[in-house]
Amino acid sequence: MCFLYLIQYTLLFSLFSTGDAVVHHHYKQVVFHRPQFMLREGTTSHSLVPREANTLKPCNEDDLMVYLAEMQAINPESIINLCTQDDFLTMCLQVSDSLDKVDKFLQSCEVINEKDLYVQLIKGVDKFYDYLCNTTSNRDTFQKYFYCIRTLREEYESCAGPADWTEYKDRSLVCEAYQEIVDCYYIKTAKICGINAAKMIKELMKNVINAIIVTTCDVSAVPYVADPMPESEVVESRANMKVPLDDLFVITIIITNNLARR
Repeated sequence: MCFLYLIQYTLLFSLFSTGDAVVHHHYKQVVFHRPQFMLREGTTSHSLVPREANTLKPCNEDDLMVYLAEMQAINPESIINLCTQDDFLTMCLQVSDSLDKVDKFLQSCEVINEKDLYVQLIKGVDKFYDYLCNTTSNRDTFQKYFYCIRTLREEYESCAGPADWTEYKDRSLVCEAYQEIVDCYYIKTAKICGINAAKMIKELMKNVINAIIVTTCDVSAVPYVADPMPESEVVESRANMKVPLDDLFVITIIITNNLARR
């Protein structure tokens, strides 16, 4: 009898043990086959974890002012007057180098106000370089008149507009000052270097100043010029001047740099 009880007990124990094993095995299967988290198309796993953004500090206006002072760009007129430096090609290299430094600085900080005067002046210098140094047709044409235009350095200084005229609140006052400045440069250039040189100076000014002021002005009117310098005399005087060896060296550097950037 005891032997039968023992067999019965053994069978019951085996059933419970097997059942427990099945249940446990089923639980393991459920855990193993749990639904995988599906990402929406276009979603990446790292985007699900918030990360701290690497924000840049605001640009210091004092630093921008130092760069502008080095470029001699304190107002639109001073930017235009860069074209009266002693050597045109050296001037282009210097402006290019200055703009590269500013670009590097601006990558380290954030410009809070795009309409800030300092930022606008930098845009003006950039336009000056693109129009006069980086555009082959304009550069070649301007060099024909450069030796004449650089003699107008002091004359151009007398064409400067009122202080801070680009920041006037009254649009009519801004446009009036703009027209007077352009007309002054045009007349002085035409009298000494001819009408064609005057037209080019005006186009240069429009490219630079339009990048700086936030007001749209129509300065298409052309002032009357009494006794402008004949084109033949301007070209003849330029033809009689030889290109210095230093200029040829700088030309080689500029061409090499432009080819390297392409």
